[in-house]
Amino acid sequence: MTRGKVTGVGAMVAVSCIWLCGCSSSGDANEQDTDRPDSGAGTDTDSSDDTDGNADTDTGPPIGAVIATVTLTPQSDSTVPTEVSFGHLFVQGDIPANAHLEARDELNRRVPLQLDRKTTHADGSLRHGVVTVQADLASRAQRQIELVLSEHPPDPGHVTTAALLTTDWDVVVSVVIDGTHYTASPRAILNESAPAWLRGNLVSEWQVAAPLTSASGPHPHLEARFGIRAYRDILRVRTSVTVENTSSFTPQPQNYLGDVSVTVAGQVALLEEAVTHYRQARWRRLLWWGTSAEVHVTYDLAYMVRTGAIPHYDPVLQVPEPAIVSLVDEWNDRKGLMQSGLMSENMPGVGGRGDIGPLPLWAAYYLISQDARVQEAMVGTGEQAGSWPIHYRDETTGQPISLDTYPDLAVLGSEPFFPDCGGDCDSPYEPDVAHQPAVPFVPYVITGDWFHLEELHFWANWNAFYWGDHGGSLGLVVHDQLRAQAWGLRSLTQAAWITPDDHPQKKYFAEKLGNNLHYYQGLYVDGEPNSFGHAVAREDDGGAIAFWQDDFFTWVLGYAAVLGFEQAEAIHDFKTRFVIGRLTHPDYCWIMASVYWARVSDGATGISLFSNWQELYRAMVVDDPESIRPQWLADLIRADSDAFLNAPCGGDEMGAMMDAEAGTMIGYPTDPESYTMNISPALAIAVDRQVPGAAAAWQRYAGRANEYAPPLAEAPHWAIVPRKLD
Repeated sequence: MTRGKVTGVGAMVAVSCIWLCGCSSSGDANEQDTDRPDSGAGTDTDSSDDTDGNADTDTGPPIGAVIATVTLTPQSDSTVPTEVSFGHLFVQGDIPANAHLEARDELNRRVPLQLDRKTTHADGSLRHGVVTVQADLASRAQRQIELVLSEHPPDPGHVTTAALLTTDWDVVVSVVIDGTHYTASPRAILNESAPAWLRGNLVSEWQVAAPLTSASGPHPHLEARFGIRAYRDILRVRTSVTVENTSSFTPQPQNYLGDVSVTVAGQVALLEEAVTHYRQARWRRLLWWGTSAEVHVTYDLAYMVRTGAIPHYDPVLQVPEPAIVSLVDEWNDRKGLMQSGLMSENMPGVGGRGDIGPLPLWAAYYLISQDARVQEAMVGTGEQAGSWPIHYRDETTGQPISLDTYPDLAVLGSEPFFPDCGGDCDSPYEPDVAHQPAVPFVPYVITGDWFHLEELHFWANWNAFYWGDHGGSLGLVVHDQLRAQAWGLRSLTQAAWITPDDHPQKKYFAEKLGNNLHYYQGLYVDGEPNSFGHAVAREDDGGAIAFWQDDFFTWVLGYAAVLGFEQAEAIHDFKTRFVIGRLTHPDYCWIMASVYWARVSDGATGISLFSNWQELYRAMVVDDPESIRPQWLADLIRADSDAFLNAPCGGDEMGAMMDAEAGTMIGYPTDPESYTMNISPALAIAVDRQVPGAAAAWQRYAGRANEYAPPLAEAPHWAIVPRKLD
C-alpha cells in the first residue's frame, strides 16, 4: 500500500564530531553537480567525493529525466550570478544512491549545482537534501530551474575556511548583564576541522560553539552557536547566530536580563536592549557579510505532496490577500528576540486555533500560496519557537538530553530531575503536547537549515520525556490524553523520518517512534480491544473519548504509514475502522460522525459499553449528554429522539428536526476548525493508503451539506483531501 518501508536502523552511521553530528565531510553525505567551472577563489580540490556517475535506472527515472522544478524570484537587485540554497524533498527512487543531479534553466542552459545529501530512503535513494544553484538573477530576472537526473559526477572542490579567514569577516555577539560584558566570536575557533553541514564548490557551512565570556571567565549558562555559510568566491557569508540558555545540569538555572548586540565586520547588525533570556530557551538571527542576496524559491508543490510528508490541501483553495496581510501584520508585531512569533503563548489554551492541526495555519497558508511574505513569517516562527522553555541540551554531548542516558528524565514527574531554579525562572510561554503546533518541520524541509532540524529534535524529545510516565528510556507518549498522543507521535515521526542518516539522533528518534508503535501494536492489533476501531479511553477520562481527538490519532498513524514506517500500517488499519464506520455503517447515521465527546467503555476495565453500531448510535443520540454540540442542536434532536432515530439518515425529515439543510452534519459544520472538519485529514489519508471502505466514506463526507460553507480559504489547515480518488 505504501512506498519506502522503514524497518530498522542498521544502515545508520553515527559520525563523531565536536558537538555537531550529521556533518557532510565525504561524498557519501555530499556531492556537488556543476557545469564543472574553473575553481574560483575560496576553493581547493580533492578526490574524496563519490565519482561513480552510473545511475541505477532499473527502478528510477532515466538519466536526463526532470525530477522537479523550482522557480527563483530575486527580492533584490543583483549584478553577479547568485548562489541560492534551499531544502528539497524527493520521492523514493527518483534519485538513486549512485545518481546525481544537474540543473538547467528555462533556456536549457546548464546551471552550476551542488547537492548536499542529508536523508535517504530505505532503498538508498535520496529523501531530503540541500540544493545550491548559481543562477543569473540580474535585474530581478525570474528563473525556472529544472532539477535533472544526471550521470555526471560531482566536481571535487569545496569552499574552505582558509579562504574565508583571508577576508575581514567576523561576527561578535555581546551581552551586557548587570554591568558585566560577555562576548563570543567564531573567527578564532573556525578552521577546516570544524564540523561541516554543507561542503562543496558553491558553498560550505561550518558549525561551531563558544561560551559567552567576560574578563572574569565564561558565563555559567549562556552560550553562542554559529553556523557560518560561505559561498563561492567568498563574496557573501551568511552567519547563523544563536544564543542559548539551554544547559540541563549546570546549577542554578534562571532567566537573564541583558542588552544584546551583534556586529558583523565591526558594523552593528543587531541591537536590542533589556532582553529577558528565558531559562531553557534560545534565540537566533541570520546576518550577512558581503553581498547578501534575497531570493524566493517556489516549489513544485504537487511533487512535494507525492513524498507523503506534505499534506494535500484542497487545490481549489486560494488564500485571500487580506488573510495574508493580517497574518504578516501579526508576525511583524511578535518577531523580536524571545517573542512568540505566530505561536499561541498559552499553548494549553482550549478551542479552535490556527496553530492546532496536522500543520499550523501559517504552514498551510505557505504551502497553498507559496507567498514570500508568508514564508518569512512561517520560517521566522520556526526560529521564535526557540523562545519556549523546552530546550534541554546535555553539556557533555552537545546534543539534546537523552532518555537513553537518563531514563528518569521528566519535567512533570513526581521526583525533581533538573536543578532547582536559581532565580527568576518564569516564562510567558507555557508549552504542552496536547495543543502543540508542528512548527519546525516545514521550515526545515524547505531551508535544510541546521537550526530548524535541532528545533525539531528539541520539541520531539521534550514531548517524549516531559511527562513522568514515559516508560524510562522507551520515551512513550501513550499515557497522555489522546490528542497529546497524536501530536507527540507526529513530532517523533517527523524527527525519525527527516533527520539525516549520519546524525546520532536518527537512531534515537527511530527507536523512540518504534517503541511507541510497538506499544500500540500490542494494544490495538494484537489485543483488538473493541470491534469499532476507537481508541482505548484512559481511566482518567472515565471511559470517554473525544471523537475528533480519535481522528487526530488516526491521521498521525496513517501519516507514519505513508512515510514508510511499516509498523504503523496495521495499527492504522485498525483505527480507520472508526472513522470509516461512522460514515458508512448502515446502523450508524453518518451525520453523527462528528460527535464531540462520548463514553465508549467502562472507565475501570476498558471494556466496550456497546456490542454493535446500532447501540453506539443510539447512545450518541439519546443517552450521552456530551456527544452533540452545539447544545441547542442537542436540545432539538433530543426533543423527539425516537423520531430522529427512525428518520432516514441525512434526509429532509432529519434536516427539519435539526433546523438545517438535509445532509448537515453535527459539530459546527460551517466552522473551518470544527469537529466536522477534523475528520478530513484522518479520512483523506485512509483513502491515500487505499484502506477498504475509505473511498466510499470520503464520497459521503464530501457530499455533506455545507461542504464549502466554511471560510476554508481563510482557515485551510484542516482542508486536507485525498491525493487521488480512484
